[in-house]
Amino acid sequence: MPQRSTEESLYDMMQLIRTKLTDKKLILLISLDIEGAFDNAWWPAIKCRLAETACPVNLRRLIDIYLKDRMCNIDRSKNSLHELFVSFMAGSHDIVLLSEPYVGPGLELKAIHGVQIIQFPSSVARVKACILVRPGCGSIIGLTQYSTPSLCIARLSAGNRVIYIASVYIEPDRDESATLDKLDVFLKATGDSPKIIGGDFNGWHPIWGSPVAFTGMVTWST
Repeated sequence: MPQRSTEESLYDMMQLIRTKLTDKKLILLISLDIEGAFDNAWWPAIKCRLAETACPVNLRRLIDIYLKDRMCNIDRSKNSLHELFVSFMAGSHDIVLLSEPYVGPGLELKAIHGVQIIQFPSSVARVKACILVRPGCGSIIGLTQYSTPSLCIARLSAGNRVIYIASVYIEPDRDESATLDKLDVFLKATGDSPKIIGGDFNGWHPIWGSPVAFTGMVTWST
């Protein structure tokens, strides 16, 4: 909640714990809210300790699922973005499609010397998809008629060739911004023109090894 301190959250937690103890309920608490702690915690030790304390099997399985193949980027977003810019400018790639960039307290990426940033923030929504371009790869312009904070579309002209580029971000649980519908409009409007589409679709599908398919997921083939 906004304007709530850590002390207030700890107080609420202790009140809840006391209530559950009074009711003789089982309490399980794993606290990893420390910078870098989630990345550095030794998960096998956590699971071993749960087994040693006779934690019910169903709860241990739940924790095991939570810890399996997970990564966390606590307080690393800003540094990670800086590292990306440094690597981008020092490398051989001309274009980057970026999803959920660090924007700080604002709604869009701040200007970076030597990098053209194509992004489309709104008055209320922060940028979740953008395109980074190094100088010298051609003429590239953003297309406002198709773009949103979660869908960044640009047209690259290099010599006699024109290529459309789309950076996409879809929310994890559902496509709240109807980004897939907007992307479909763009695809139909540009027909058979060459396109590069990439992003974070937060989707599951057997095509890329998932045992389940994300409801409402649309798969395009080229």
